[in-house]
Amino acid sequence: DVELSAIAAALGGGAMITYDSVGGRLWAFVFDGRMRRVDCGPITTFTDRVAAAQMAVRRLARRTTNAHSVALAIAQLLDLAAWFDTNLSIPAGDDRPVALVIPAELAHVPWGALPSLAGRPFTLSPSAWSWLGATDRPRRAVASAAFVAGPGLPLAATEVAAASAHYDGADV
Repeated sequence: DVELSAIAAALGGGAMITYDSVGGRLWAFVFDGRMRRVDCGPITTFTDRVAAAQMAVRRLARRTTNAHSVALAIAQLLDLAAWFDTNLSIPAGDDRPVALVIPAELAHVPWGALPSLAGRPFTLSPSAWSWLGATDRPRRAVASAAFVAGPGLPLAATEVAAASAHYDGADV
């Protein structure tokens, strides 16, 4: 059991959303200073869209994908991200951190593409208990970091440059 007061203290003004599948429906339990329960709808509606997102990501990962197929996959992912954003009850319109406790059925949601999470710190966890336990651990200083851009990845150099800028003396 996890006490809401312990979660509230660890959130530091942020929010936690715990998702659970009960009776064939997906429920969101939103805690952002107050607790509320939201019926998100049939779980199969979500799992069908998760499968579609996985297919779009696989299409983008293939080296033989043509420009038209890439454009369709990106459009599909953006559409799915907007749908998930609308239907997952994530508080929007602020930059407060959010902890998302997700069941296995939602593990492959394109969380980083959701508009309400853009530019906002968020974590994914399998349980509130494990999330709270991880926040209690002292953070270790990073002694060194290395970043590598693989061949054939057009945006790799840009991503490596952006990530390595956060570490002093990173090997690139």
